[in-house]
Amino acid sequence: MPKGKLPPCPDPELYILVKTKEGSFWRRKRGTVKKASLNKTFSDNNQAFRILMPAAARMVKKLYAYTRQLDMGRITARIAGKWLKPFIDTGAISFAALNKMELQRDHPLEHLCNANYIITANGGVHRIYIDLVSGQVIAQNTLVTDYYFEAVLLYGDPTTDGGLVTRDRTSELYHFGAETPAGCALEIPCAPAGEPWLLFLKVSCLEENEMAAHYKNYAMKVVGVGVGERKS
Repeated sequence: MPKGKLPPCPDPELYILVKTKEGSFWRRKRGTVKKASLNKTFSDNNQAFRILMPAAARMVKKLYAYTRQLDMGRITARIAGKWLKPFIDTGAISFAALNKMELQRDHPLEHLCNANYIITANGGVHRIYIDLVSGQVIAQNTLVTDYYFEAVLLYGDPTTDGGLVTRDRTSELYHFGAETPAGCALEIPCAPAGEPWLLFLKVSCLEENEMAAHYKNYAMKVVGVGVGERKS
């Protein structure tokens, strides 16, 4: 109500006086219109995050050997956030919810490497074939000299300590400005049957014999997922 004469209180049992800079008014007391209760969605989310945040933290820790050059921001919260809805719906942590996730949102894989890649799985082996020709990995500055690819497979149960396993394969070194082979193939054994898994493709750049200093010279993305059969 605007500043001015305040009408009498409609019912002291039901109303309270609220004073603001714009004026004062009578407001119904909390719980007299609709019974006050804890927001169920908020409660469910809170309970879920008690499981999802530690699980995401375990995943981030397990990947640290491959991500220490990256600027991933609040990656633990981002992973847990992607898991939230399927976890509320099914009670399971969904690796599929992370499909195509960029570990560096501001520096996605396609900004560093615009080559096409094909992923297959045959005979118990994942194969990433990168259709690589000269110029498809883009130098981000004049300091970088070389680049290489990595395939990283992570699988297992993120809800328990020691429940996650990684495997990796690394390509040969390619020199910026030189003609490159027609393609790069990375092969890595599949996860054991029934295990949920994530397959990452990473590009890294070097400055002579040192790893590139700036995180824009790296990119890592989830390029494949397997849901497995695990329940939290």
